Amino acid sequence: METLDKVTQSSSAWIPVPGTLSRISVGSAEIVWGVNSGGNIYRYSGDGSGSWTNIPGGLSDIAVGADGTVWGVNSKGNIYRWNGSDWTLIPGGLSGISVGTATHVWGVNSGGGVYKYTGNDSSPWVNVPGSLAVVSVGADGTVWGVTPSQQVVRWNGSGWDSVSGSLTRVSVGWATQVFGVDSGGVIHQYTGDDSDPWVTVPGSFSDVSVAADGNVWGINSAGAIFRRPGSDFIAIPGALSQISVGSQEQVWGTNQGGLVYKYTGDDSNPWVQQPGVLSCVSAAADGTIWGVNKGSDIYRWNGSDWTNIPGGLSVISTGWSTQVWGVNSGGGIYRYTGDDSAPWEKMPGALSDISVGADGTVWGVNSNGNIYRWNGSDWTLVPGGLTKIACGAATEVWGVNSDGNIYRYTGNDSTPWIRISGGLTDIGVGADGTVWGVNKNGTIYRFNESVEPQS
Repeated sequence: METLDKVTQSSSAWIPVPGTLSRISVGSAEIVWGVNSGGNIYRYSGDGSGSWTNIPGGLSDIAVGADGTVWGVNSKGNIYRWNGSDWTLIPGGLSGISVGTATHVWGVNSGGGVYKYTGNDSSPWVNVPGSLAVVSVGADGTVWGVTPSQQVVRWNGSGWDSVSGSLTRVSVGWATQVFGVDSGGVIHQYTGDDSDPWVTVPGSFSDVSVAADGNVWGINSAGAIFRRPGSDFIAIPGALSQISVGSQEQVWGTNQGGLVYKYTGDDSNPWVQQPGVLSCVSAAADGTIWGVNKGSDIYRWNGSDWTNIPGGLSVISTGWSTQVWGVNSGGGIYRYTGDDSAPWEKMPGALSDISVGADGTVWGVNSNGNIYRWNGSDWTLVPGGLTKIACGAATEVWGVNSDGNIYRYTGNDSTPWIRISGGLTDIGVGADGTVWGVNKNGTIYRFNESVEPQS
């Protein structure tokens, strides 16, 4: 209930944006496109000036993904994709379109037919079962729709599951980021609980769009434009230099002096000091805790103190009691064998940071910022550049780069990362998607996908 209460209290802070539009689409805080009632196309400057750049062409609907991919359709049903300077015509006929990323593109035609982009422009569309008036796809591939009778549905991979409620428009940025408007202009936000799926958000819109990073934009019946910064990190009292998350209940960290702290679950008195001095601590979803000190000594928490484990590591990560990996000061990679008498198996490769999820998914970065994922026998290079990485599970991967920028994995290696607002030097994510981080000043933050930034 705390999350929904905060949504209701904070969501009234819609910020007016100059201009008039009839359709709007937001990929991130910096990527917003729209069309007006005359079919003119506009791209938001994103520089804080509130200005719009007119883009050549004429469209009736437009969609932009988290990676900047832009598609549109015109009043004749012609389909176009933006190539950076002009529009490329794509075969087919649609009346509405949605983009999560370059590989997640869905649309509907005037007869309610539902189509998914194949990735091949010569044969671009595959018909999907069902009949919809509106479809929306997120950066993670989550798909929602609205039927001609205004019933809300969600794609399960082979068909549509009904979700309670009645909407005329729906928008998906991510599985946890879903907004809609009903026939009366009332704005609704998905709670994540299908038994009680919607919370009402103050305001009145005719169209709404939410990005994967939680930024929400909307337009009212007069075409006036509004935005609301959505996702952000909420400051938590305390000071840490390194943090690890196994789950909502398992959050541990160390400060600059190496003192070890465990989260109490109470934000008003969040931290209790634990014995020992460590440079790195790692918490798993099952409560398993490992750590290393500045001398590369390795320890495992026994419930009241630390048990020394043979070996030498500078970074350690545990996702579960059976999932423990680490790297030493020379970049050597090691996996825990489960046998404390011969605890470590040398693995191929060289990394500067490593993280293992509860499901055994392993990611790492090297000293050049290159990103890798373990494939069972070797490391697969994933595009991007990070200095720190955190993996809670295969679908929960976050990282930060050398500039402190924060990134979240999309699940698609061809466009793997979306930027999340904020600045951090270390980040941790649990198997349940709980995300914490610390910045260069030691300030501690917890990610809340439903709450506006706090001043």
